[in-house]
Amino acid sequence: MKAWWSDAPIRLLFTWARWLTLRHATLTTTNLWIPVVGFGVSFCVLLVVPDINLAHEFGLIQQVNGLLQILAAFFVAALALVAGFPGDALDRPMGGIRPHFDGLDEPIFPTRREVLGYLFAYLSALSIIMYLGGGLILSIINPSQVEILRKILSSTNGWGRLVVAAGYCGMLFHLFGTTLLGLHYLGNFMAGSRLSRESRKIEKRTNVRVVNWSRRQTMKEDNSRDS
Repeated sequence: MKAWWSDAPIRLLFTWARWLTLRHATLTTTNLWIPVVGFGVSFCVLLVVPDINLAHEFGLIQQVNGLLQILAAFFVAALALVAGFPGDALDRPMGGIRPHFDGLDEPIFPTRREVLGYLFAYLSALSIIMYLGGGLILSIINPSQVEILRKILSSTNGWGRLVVAAGYCGMLFHLFGTTLLGLHYLGNFMAGSRLSRESRKIEKRTNVRVVNWSRRQTMKEDNSRDS
């Protein structure tokens, strides 16, 4: 099965999911614990306040879908920026405790560009999936759709509604946390790249000044000897 999957062309459609296979303590928190906590908190809130407007007009899903239309475009633009960012700053290894993939013999450490690429590819795909999922829920709740599914999702006290709504909110928590992580990485790496370029410029100007000063000193010494 594993050999078949490694050679299957369809796996190219799931390259974005490699983000979930990166190993790091921060990523475990973002990818696992934040959505689990979000699911639990949302489930408890929906039990206490069952009449929250989730899928009707001006409800949570409708509002989130409007935001997702903007976020998906932003993530794709960020992915293009990372892929085409000039210089070698993003091609260096990450500092500190580096995230890694599990290799056959030893861990594989991706570069900063690869980490950001997987991150924003994952966020782009997650935004599209959540947008389509939210649209599907809104369509099912429409009375003209399948009656049994409509009852499961629109029932005020139904457990099906609680599970689906809490799961959706848990994914929102996950999207929000991962987006903040992406903004952190993007801001730090881009700022670090700019500071690195500025420091190289300053170092270059300093070296030029030192060379010019040395030349002037040499000329003064030669003139003093001639006189």
